[in-house]
Amino acid sequence: MKIVHVCLSTKGFSGSERYLIDLINYQSEKHECYFIKHKKNTSKQFKIQLKKNIKVIEVRSIFEKLILNFFINKIKPNIVHTHLGAAGKSIKKKNYFKLIATVHMNYKKKHYINHDGLLVTNPTQEKLAKESFSKNVKKIYHWACERKKPNHALNVREILKSSAAYWRGDQENILHFHKPYHN
Repeated sequence: MKIVHVCLSTKGFSGSERYLIDLINYQSEKHECYFIKHKKNTSKQFKIQLKKNIKVIEVRSIFEKLILNFFINKIKPNIVHTHLGAAGKSIKKKNYFKLIATVHMNYKKKHYINHDGLLVTNPTQEKLAKESFSKNVKKIYHWACERKKPNHALNVREILKSSAAYWRGDQENILHFHKPYHN
């Protein structure tokens, strides 16, 4: 399966980026993974902590949305997973992929209008999303991995198994990229 993660934060490396790195590193063990990021975000943590088998694409220009969607269409992923609002509102939805988002900050309906599902991280986000988002909303719990080295996450598999981060939907799992991690 091809999974594309998109995060267009322009500076720093905080909790949203940490979650993305842990998730994509784990998914890359069994799937072909891509990470599309904003070129302005020069945090060295991406280079240090991303596994080498993950393909990184950087975008930056006044045509950012056009270029971002060009790469997604070229990759032809099964799943596009957005992180933070800028990424959420930049993706043009296509029928050949499921579009989901992890809502790391405040939920804003306009950022996720074209998504197939949302992963929210607190009860306030969950309440707001369920009031205005007609598709799947699932509350998950971010994890904090113990680390031997700054670039080596431990126990991700066990933490994912115990988290509630999978979906059940019309198809067996509408966003079935989470299901294999919960066997």
